[in-house]
Amino acid sequence: MKQYIRSLAVTVAVLAFFLIAGIGACSDVDPLVCGYRGICGAIFVYVGATIALRLAMRIVVAQIISNQGNQNRNGS
Repeated sequence: MKQYIRSLAVTVAVLAFFLIAGIGACSDVDPLVCGYRGICGAIFVYVGATIALRLAMRIVVAQIISNQGNQNRNGS
């Protein structure tokens, strides 16, 4: 599960890097500044995506466990 979260977060971060760097390049900003902004943005997006995906997985797993417990109590 960790590998899935990591690969998805990396994919989103790489897309964010190119998006942020591309916006900077279209705004006639120095390429070095575009790179720094892209890297900083990608790091923030990676951390945010990792936290969000872990939270979502915990919610889904807790819901599945809750449903299994309810089914066992009802005799289904």
